[in-house]
Amino acid sequence: MKRILIFLVVLVAVGQGVAQDATTAWKKVLKNCANSNLIGKQSLFFGVSNTIGPGSVWRRADDNSIRLMFELSDAFPAAADQAKIVKTNQIAGCYGTSSSKWDLKLGLPFSTGATSLTLNIGALLGQAKSVTVSVTGFAIDDLAETNWKQAFAGLSTDNAYYKEAHQAGRLIAENGVKVTGLRAVFNYKTDIGADVQAQFKGKAFTLGNSSSTPGNASGTGTGSGNANGTSTSTTPSGTSGTGGSSNSGASSCSPGATSNTTDTSGSVSSTSGAGSPGTGSATLHVDFTSSRQITICADGPFYLMAAYSQLSDGTPLGIAPTASTLVLTPADVPKKAVAGSERH
Repeated sequence: MKRILIFLVVLVAVGQGVAQDATTAWKKVLKNCANSNLIGKQSLFFGVSNTIGPGSVWRRADDNSIRLMFELSDAFPAAADQAKIVKTNQIAGCYGTSSSKWDLKLGLPFSTGATSLTLNIGALLGQAKSVTVSVTGFAIDDLAETNWKQAFAGLSTDNAYYKEAHQAGRLIAENGVKVTGLRAVFNYKTDIGADVQAQFKGKAFTLGNSSSTPGNASGTGTGSGNANGTSTSTTPSGTSGTGGSSNSGASSCSPGATSNTTDTSGSVSSTSGAGSPGTGSATLHVDFTSSRQITICADGPFYLMAAYSQLSDGTPLGIAPTASTLVLTPADVPKKAVAGSERH
């Protein structure tokens, strides 16, 4: 009996010693949506985003972060060019329950340094007693490497994004995980004040950066850049926020709903749970489902995680490059790495 007890104690100790991070936590949420081998072991959670996904270029920093340098749409603004570079896949519904408890010590389940949000709503959400996260759909979009290389070969050698991609220590997001029907339920020990409810009920906030120029294009930074990204604004549902907002209000996150989003150009697109994430910043909706509960929801589809490859210059020494010679090799993301941003 003593041996059995000792064995059980060892198992508990090992379980407690397993390092938990936001990426691991999200894989747990998605376990009923896809086979575990579909999501790469070296994937990194970077927050909910309409635009950060396959083809985005990042750099390793000295502070154990992976920092966003530019998105695919920065280098190739035309939707037709992006469609050739990224293979989008149909959303598949999750089976069973995809909900999972979230530890706020890991941060918020939809925001990182690469996808920041306003501090006022963030502080309120951070005070919750418990959080449950769920999604209703899942897919993985893939970078078409050959098409990406050909596209970059067509850029001039003095192009800012061409130069950035050739810097040492650069990574490219290859397989982007996208979800629909994101819902995070925040429960509190005490009643939330009426003034706070009035401030946020029925409102929406946006996530992500709004800049379209590569941060630190010279590649000489030390990793101490703008880790919080660009701050965003909280706006009433149906009004214009930073980079776009929802026209359908907080109720758009009801199961099976379809919402319309308006980008900065004024065009409207449907996000019904299939296809590619939209343009502009991701919009999330706020609702008070009781005096002690806040629900944050977003229809999507949105990207939130990616596996990475290392970018390296394949031009032999002494030979003048005549085209892009970037080589992509699987990259190891540091343990407990966090997502940040160098975009300003």
